[in-house]
Amino acid sequence: MLTISRAMPREMGPEEDQIILAGMLHDIGFLALAMLDPKRSDALHAAMEAAPEHLLARMIFIAEKIMPSLGMAEHVSPVLDNADWQALGIDPDDAEQIIAQTREDSELALQFAVDVT
Repeated sequence: MLTISRAMPREMGPEEDQIILAGMLHDIGFLALAMLDPKRSDALHAAMEAAPEHLLARMIFIAEKIMPSLGMAEHVSPVLDNADWQALGIDPDDAEQIIAQTREDSELALQFAVDVT
């Protein structure tokens, strides 16, 4: 999500600590909900996909759609349209570059994780 944020106009982008916290809470919350109540989890995902108005929700929405291209399974459709990018002030023509940078960042994080273990 940091890569997406950095592609946004500075005045629109949230603070980096907000992005990191939102990503962590997103992952932990979705895992817990999926384990405790899979039907409610599915309903929540459908509702979020139907109306991702909040800026951080929109960023998470885009990040989830990029994940399958990084080899990570995700339960949302990987199809992004121009409106998804434009809602964040990002030119849709920059999407491929952003996805490539996200892939590169993901590979660096994986290398770091392997080196640490």
